[in-house]
Amino acid sequence: MTKKERAVKIYEILSKLYPHAKCHLNYKKPYELLLSGILSAQTLDSRVNSVTPVLFKRYPGVNEISRADPEILEEILKPVGMYRMKSARIIGAASFLKQRYNGEVPETIEDLIRIPGVGRKTANLFVGEFLGKPAIIADTHLIRVTARLGLVEEHLNPEEIEFKLVKIVPDKIRTGFSFVIGDHGRNVCKARKPNCAGCEISKLCKKAQQDKKNTQ
Repeated sequence: MTKKERAVKIYEILSKLYPHAKCHLNYKKPYELLLSGILSAQTLDSRVNSVTPVLFKRYPGVNEISRADPEILEEILKPVGMYRMKSARIIGAASFLKQRYNGEVPETIEDLIRIPGVGRKTANLFVGEFLGKPAIIADTHLIRVTARLGLVEEHLNPEEIEFKLVKIVPDKIRTGFSFVIGDHGRNVCKARKPNCAGCEISKLCKKAQQDKKNTQ
């Protein structure tokens, strides 16, 4: 079975297990999703969701965020970690959107990654979730799980993983593939202790099959 065939089969199985897989960040407007993506770096989506209602109530638009008092903003963002850096990043991103795009969020990866604080993961999240276009969202779960599955080599950086997966995951399922892999990583293929015995795709997993062979 080729990697592409395995990727499709894995998606077919996981999409039945996680039929409602989606982005876990709460948002109402496009800029809220983008800024939430920036805040989600190295922290749980649930933690981001705990601060964004306060954030977007106090600063209900790109213009307001671009003029935010850094000290007040930092206090709001403390629960997400690295709050000083993230405060500066979302002020910078909001200022860039205001100056360059009249407060609107652009719709291409190339334009999105020009925004301060926006990397390819956040850009792909926006394109896949908000615009419904094919996107590989290389978050920590996708990086870990696809390496264990043997779909990509270990120790690649997120951009390399994204480009490798683009070659083997059909465009019509790319965004959905990212979301179901993410949910599987949260629920079964966890970082410290993957539940291989209870995994529905263990037969398609390089690591699970190798571990099984080693114990025989």
